[in-house]
Amino acid sequence: MASLCFALALGTKSSAGFLVLAVGIFFVYLSYKYKNYKNILKFIGFGAVNFLAFSAYNYVLNYLDFKNIFGFHGALISHKNIYGFKGFCANLIKHMWLLFDFSGVNWENPVGEFILHTKQNLLTALNLQGVPDGVYSPAKYQNVLNNTLAESLTGCGLLGFLLFLPCLIISLVKPIFKRNKKTILNRFFAILFVIAFVTMSASIAFMVFNVRFINCFIFVSAPIFALSYITSNKNIFKWLIILIACFYFLCVSTHLWSRPFNKIFPAFIKNPTKISELQNMMDCINWDSKEPNNDETCRAQALIEYNFNDKNNRIVFFPNSPEPILRFLLMNLRGYNIDIKSIEESAQEDFDKYNIVIAPNNWQYLNFYKTPITKARNKDYNCMYRRVDYEIVPTDLANDHTYTSLCKFTETFSEKYKFEEVTSFNDITEKIRYVFYVNRRNLPHTNRIN
Repeated sequence: MASLCFALALGTKSSAGFLVLAVGIFFVYLSYKYKNYKNILKFIGFGAVNFLAFSAYNYVLNYLDFKNIFGFHGALISHKNIYGFKGFCANLIKHMWLLFDFSGVNWENPVGEFILHTKQNLLTALNLQGVPDGVYSPAKYQNVLNNTLAESLTGCGLLGFLLFLPCLIISLVKPIFKRNKKTILNRFFAILFVIAFVTMSASIAFMVFNVRFINCFIFVSAPIFALSYITSNKNIFKWLIILIACFYFLCVSTHLWSRPFNKIFPAFIKNPTKISELQNMMDCINWDSKEPNNDETCRAQALIEYNFNDKNNRIVFFPNSPEPILRFLLMNLRGYNIDIKSIEESAQEDFDKYNIVIAPNNWQYLNFYKTPITKARNKDYNCMYRRVDYEIVPTDLANDHTYTSLCKFTETFSEKYKFEEVTSFNDITEKIRYVFYVNRRNLPHTNRIN
């Protein structure tokens, strides 16, 4: 069963890839210790069969689509640690500090300031302060301690540093002074975490969203929590941990920002619907104010459904992130015809077939969207490429760097294709305006223009 689960994980979860080395060492040690190599061979053989049967299709699709079994080359560049050993050391420190997580509580001050200063002082002392975070790490989340209930940023909360970190240290140190079967087994689960943690830090750039990988490593090494077992009911620390665990189980889990159970469940009771429809609906609702979200995807969908809801319309959308793809694919399943494009790849596009074009009024920011780059300038659009340190990359060198593609249509674009602006909206940052254009040579099927 373990072999089957690991084979499935290798085809579906990135975190499983970081565990390959750790799990391999763990099984080799067990085989050597108990002089039983048949079980490891069975594990590998059964796992290989299940991997080929159930998980390999993702790698096959990657190769067919991107000529690389691991995925799109641009995405691989964006996640890769490009700073070598120096980057590894910086990533190791930054990832370790993700264990100091205050999800759901506002207790990070003043201790939070001390924790952050300690990290910065350590990076500076080792001359690592110049290693930047990965490009997918939003600036507002850099060098801060998480106290939000955003799922993509949430770690193990207070238990990460109050419970797991002490158990990890004890598991590694205790066998030095007291060797028995339990301490040795706990140490190997701790080493499992350390190897996976080191593998991740060496392989990919630091991003705050990497906390999801750390959560996975913690779950795999969970047996070390046995060291936290306290028999005495008079121990205050025991009751503190129990209270914190109950708080996260009962309160935090039901108040996650993206899907607050305490607000969604009453809405579901009043109006029972399919879970998929509820998920689609709640993504575009602020559950505190009951008002629509300012997210550009939701606003674009609302405008399309109200103004251009005729299913005969052909629509092309040039977003600033990949977020709209799933939502608009779901709309296509309902009969809409919406294409998601990048300006950089629109040189050969036949815009006459579209009734509606939705595009940013300025630059379209896309990370590593096209590799290799074939053109930087076109009569319909201009592009430039920016590295993670915000330096502009020459077009002929862009493939060798982690870069962001910035493209925008020229002023003559709308004139050439006879596009006329009819409405617009701002994105969630209120800094980028998306414009709805209608094709005067192929007018949309609608009676409403707002």
